Amino acid sequence: MTAFIIFISFALNGMNKLKTSNRNLKSISECTAFTISKADFKIKLQCAIQTIETMLPFVYCGIYLTREKYNSLYPTSYKCNDLISLEYLKFSTIQDNSIYSQIMSGITLHKESQYFANCLTLINNFSDEMKYTAAVPIKNSDTIEGFVLLCFDRYLEIDEELQLISALGSHIGMVNSNISINIENNLLSYKSYDGLTRYIDYNIKNKIFFTLAVLEIENYREIIQKYNSDFYEAYKLEIGRLISNFLCSKDIILCFEKEDMYIVFNLLDSTNAHFKLKEISEFLESFKFKDILLRNS
Repeated sequence: MTAFIIFISFALNGMNKLKTSNRNLKSISECTAFTISKADFKIKLQCAIQTIETMLPFVYCGIYLTREKYNSLYPTSYKCNDLISLEYLKFSTIQDNSIYSQIMSGITLHKESQYFANCLTLINNFSDEMKYTAAVPIKNSDTIEGFVLLCFDRYLEIDEELQLISALGSHIGMVNSNISINIENNLLSYKSYDGLTRYIDYNIKNKIFFTLAVLEIENYREIIQKYNSDFYEAYKLEIGRLISNFLCSKDIILCFEKEDMYIVFNLLDSTNAHFKLKEISEFLESFKFKDILLRNS
């Protein structure tokens, strides 16, 4: 009788596990279908996180997509049980970062959170709530586009779920790659205001998330009067060149009319644009006008 009860219990557990697996597979299938739809990219990422949440009781889930030139990444989309500063969510990507190198080589990691502590400030500040962390690469064919980062308050047997998230990640990677290619193929001339408006219209039409920043040179008339218009144009172009050092190849800077500069950030998220603008602002605050005078004297 005892053996029979154990057998029934084992069979019921097996059936429950099969039902859960089928439910998770259905959720992933529906989400991947939505991922390749014409919906806004950010909404697709939010849907992916909601789908993962139906499978796994995470404390934090962030989708990180790689960008150029930076020592850290902010999540393009995320969900956290607590209200947390964005600074806590950034993930270190410096070249000697072995954890980041492992993820970007295509390896799925699932370890105690302290293993990620040097990469993610979040771990050190919320160690009690985030005891285990998993990182699942987002792939497009053989290229790694980023990763999904998950934090849990306890250890979970989630190998099957991580495989499903990896499959979902391949669709996210494909869409992200296509958007990046479209951006590169549609970089219109930014020497005219019409070129800028066409570029922005393209982004809106294709639902490519972007941030537009306008920089204004307040004392441009004084510079022209004291020197001349040719010098001012050289001055503005030099400022634009220096600012471009803070941008990636998918960003655009346009010098328009006398006093304005426009920057279009095509990073598919606002957090990286905010980070770049902060760096540009700090640079401009310490910028010395006499440095350009010396170079052009």
